[in-house]
Amino acid sequence: MNTGLTIAFICNGDKHPTVINYKLFGNKYWDDTQNNKSKIGYYFAYYFQQKYVYIHKIINILQPSEQPSDMIWESNNRQTLCLSKQIKKFTWNEWITGLGAGAPYTPNYRMTQTGSWSYSELQKKYNMFNFINLKNIIDQQPANIAINYVEDAIVEEDDDMEAYMKKQQDEMDSLIKAKQAEIDRIMKLMEAKKIAKSVGLLREQARDSILKEIKREDDEITRRQANIAVLRTEIEATMRGDFDTDLIKQKDYIVKLTIEF
Repeated sequence: MNTGLTIAFICNGDKHPTVINYKLFGNKYWDDTQNNKSKIGYYFAYYFQQKYVYIHKIINILQPSEQPSDMIWESNNRQTLCLSKQIKKFTWNEWITGLGAGAPYTPNYRMTQTGSWSYSELQKKYNMFNFINLKNIIDQQPANIAINYVEDAIVEEDDDMEAYMKKQQDEMDSLIKAKQAEIDRIMKLMEAKKIAKSVGLLREQARDSILKEIKREDDEITRRQANIAVLRTEIEATMRGDFDTDLIKQKDYIVKLTIEF
């Protein structure tokens, strides 16, 4: 099955054409891009005025000549995307900080033309966007699959319906808990990386302090070695007799002082 993502935009203002069209037929159809890149099986996301994100799935694609009569749109030879009922809804903040983090046109956008990407294109251009994680979580929602594809399989009896809805709620709660656990894991990992970075800086500071002390010690050793070299030179000069005259004078002065006292 084709895997990818198509994104359409609903602009601000109640009178904007995208808002009007969305109210008329947006839950069933939408116009494809000029290059007609979308495929059946792609997920379809409405970016609704940077307030919400509505997820559908492309269940069929109609050629321009097959455009539905209730779809009032000058298609300009573009395909018509047939959409499933809404699968998932996010606030804009939930999207850009959660499953949609790193997705095209996040965290802000100025583009309003419908865009489409295959899974491989998403990997190359938006590698921070975990599309597979989004796909897995959506695909694990039996309630939505039932609503979109097997509506006639729901039992009409009240007791069975109540049990069915409770089961779906329990499964949704489990998914939410799993997502929260994943967010908690990521936050702990980020905190660990932050601590590791701080420890690294402390290590560098300690290293620099030790290196300064080593340099001071090296300087002192160099000075002492120079003094020793001078003293060795004096010893050699003394033993050669270079200072004999001074030594004799010094000896005579000491003898003279001894006699006077």
